[in-house]
Amino acid sequence: MSFDQLMTIALFTFSMSISPGPNNIMVTSSGANFGLKKTIPHLLGIWVGFSSLMVLSALGLKQIFDLYPGLIKFIQIAGISYMLFLAWKIAHSSSKSDEKTIHKPISFIQAVFFQIVNPKAVMMSITSMSVYTVQGENFFYSALAVIIVFNITGFPSTTLWALSGSIIGKKLRNEKFRRVFNYSLGGLTACSALLLIL
Repeated sequence: MSFDQLMTIALFTFSMSISPGPNNIMVTSSGANFGLKKTIPHLLGIWVGFSSLMVLSALGLKQIFDLYPGLIKFIQIAGISYMLFLAWKIAHSSSKSDEKTIHKPISFIQAVFFQIVNPKAVMMSITSMSVYTVQGENFFYSALAVIIVFNITGFPSTTLWALSGSIIGKKLRNEKFRRVFNYSLGGLTACSALLLIL
């Protein structure tokens, strides 16, 4: 794979990874409410889940969807439902001083499985494997290159959102502002889920 091809993949993956989306909104909320350190399992779950999805796409996920078109609809419904649940969870995240309710950040396992039912992530992985890999004996190497480039650009981009959230969280000492922030991010998560229906 040429340098120009790698740069094209890098530009695509960077634009997809840095732009607002369910993962970035959720890690921003987690960073703000729980801090960067407690958001690390969530970040690692996104990394492992999305990398696994890329491997599955390389192994023929698109062919499975072509054989069973209803499966993609099931993933969309499950993913959107889970995103709406997460939107509610984000909107109702308690402050650090609220001891009556115990809220936890999204776990590693939850983040891994969310990637598998995330319609945007599924489409991103299928698209990148369809567009940027080469057929024939070099398919494996080109697929590996796409996965590596996605990880090089994607993981730091998502981490940047979590870091931004943790910086914002330090400014949200006022409970009223924290509630407004959480409701706003919960609303954005719900909107991003509903936009997938359109």
